[in-house]
Amino acid sequence: MSTKAPCGPEIICPAFATFTDAYLAILRRVTGSHQYEISTRGNTAREILNVSFTISNPVARSPYLAARKADIVFNHAEALWYLSGRDDLAMTSR
Repeated sequence: MSTKAPCGPEIICPAFATFTDAYLAILRRVTGSHQYEISTRGNTAREILNVSFTISNPVARSPYLAARKADIVFNHAEALWYLSGRDDLAMTSR
């Protein structure tokens, strides 16, 4: 990780080689030194505001972690659903 990305004074913005590296580092930061703890619908969440990061290899933008069973096809379909502006679930259902 390097911190060469241009940032404002209140923004955390390190640079990483891959999204997986960024995801793990930000996750460690949120669990270790979060700024806020909120509670909604009976669930608590930790937050850090104004976080930005740079990925030096933009092709490596999907997290590949065994513990996070990502469905890359669903992720892409969901992104297309958002970008198309649809409000139905037919496009994302299997």
